[in-house]
Amino acid sequence: TREQAEMDKIRLETHQEYQVAKADLELGLGGVRKALTVLRDYYGAAPALVQEGGEQPAAPVKHGKAGGAGAGIIGILEV
Repeated sequence: TREQAEMDKIRLETHQEYQVAKADLELGLGGVRKALTVLRDYYGAAPALVQEGGEQPAAPVKHGKAGGAGAGIIGILEV
């Protein structure tokens, strides 16, 4: 009937809008997941270029990771 055809049309339009929104949301979630991985690697990683065995020279003091800031950023992104 006419009413059914109208409801089908509305359903099709709604579904198409949903498909576009879903693709955008999945792309955004992928970006957030990648950012979380990078932040966790940076703020939670052990020193990467440490030689095994033997005596190590003292590391120069140039830059320190702000652990609290990293935890805050990661916490915001995880919500």
